[in-house]
Amino acid sequence: MARPAGAGGVLLCLPGHQPSGQLHPVSQHSPGRVHEVYFIMNFVLLFLAFLVPFSIAAVCYYRLAGSLSRINTSSTKGHAIKAKSLRMVSICLLIFAVCFTPLNATRTVAVVLKKFYPEQCRLLLRVETAYYASWILACANCCFDPLLYIFGSPDFSKAVRHSLKRFGLQEARAEGEVDGHNLTTQAAHSTTLLDKETASTSSL
Repeated sequence: MARPAGAGGVLLCLPGHQPSGQLHPVSQHSPGRVHEVYFIMNFVLLFLAFLVPFSIAAVCYYRLAGSLSRINTSSTKGHAIKAKSLRMVSICLLIFAVCFTPLNATRTVAVVLKKFYPEQCRLLLRVETAYYASWILACANCCFDPLLYIFGSPDFSKAVRHSLKRFGLQEARAEGEVDGHNLTTQAAHSTTLLDKETASTSSL
């Protein structure tokens, strides 16, 4: 954020990306068209890109959890599978909320501040900083769900452990082959020296 500038007796915040010496304050009584567009776009995005998808996901996960809860499990293994499935459903919904709620909340607060409280520069700067930081969580969402599904699968966990064990055995085998090769080389070198000494003794 740039230094606040006066316009019509009111201090207004100016974007930090404006070049120094080219500040163009906007009057409070005639707000910039850009802020108006951002204000409308924010609520369109908030509704279509967050509230609607989150509501659909919540309803689907709720119905899925209800279906899982009605499954009769008499064995200990079946009960464990049911509990694990319910836990994964809850975690998926929690990941969605944690990743996208901060982004939409901070963006909404920022556009409201710019439109109705343009003189709150310090607060706006903090909100914009939080908004850009929240993009990290939003972008990380594409990694959290696959990791949850992958590492939550017993077959995948077994395959990873098997691969690691196999890699360890291959590494140990390779080290053994290197050591064996070194011993063979040393033995061959010793045999060559011994043959040379024997030949020298015979010639004497």
